[in-house]
Amino acid sequence: MAETDSSGFTEKPAPPQGVSGITDESPKPKASAPAPDTDEETLPDFEQMTGLTRIAELRETGCRGANGFFIVAALSFINAITLHLGISRYFVVGLGVTRLVDGVVKGEQNLSAATLAFAVGFAFVVAITVSAFGWLARQGYVSIYALGMILYLLDGVVFLLMGDFISAGVHAGALFWLWPGFHAFREADELESALREQVAAYEPREV
Repeated sequence: MAETDSSGFTEKPAPPQGVSGITDESPKPKASAPAPDTDEETLPDFEQMTGLTRIAELRETGCRGANGFFIVAALSFINAITLHLGISRYFVVGLGVTRLVDGVVKGEQNLSAATLAFAVGFAFVVAITVSAFGWLARQGYVSIYALGMILYLLDGVVFLLMGDFISAGVHAGALFWLWPGFHAFREADELESALREQVAAYEPREV
């Protein structure tokens, strides 16, 4: 409450203790507004790395399976050479079609050098062809891998027609050996395709 002194002037009340009489009108910093929600997100690095690591593991498994074609090619050619050298033992994993041709040629009474060269050359061409299947399969061509397995299955039928059930059974076992590689390549392709789609979905969209 204002008081009047003896001189007649009115004395204004003093501001409360601890409170300045000057009003602070300086601008105060504004609170930062929350970042607006956005649909543009980036794919976490660890998710990409996990997918790429899995793809690399699957392709490595596929390559190990595809190596079976090289083994079949090599043993088939060795079988052809040993047969014409008079060695009766052979590798049952080898191809039946080369065994069939070599057997027919070997059964001739008057075997000419040209006929022998044809048989060995045929076995060599077949071995190169099977090796090409193996090389392409290692590059991840799933269709080539599948075609090679089908042809090897048909080759096992040749052994059945020849009455060699042991070799036919080994062919069936070899197909089970080739299967994991084929399955691994196919799974790797599916995972790689899914990862590409996921990355494309996370790409920033133009406004």
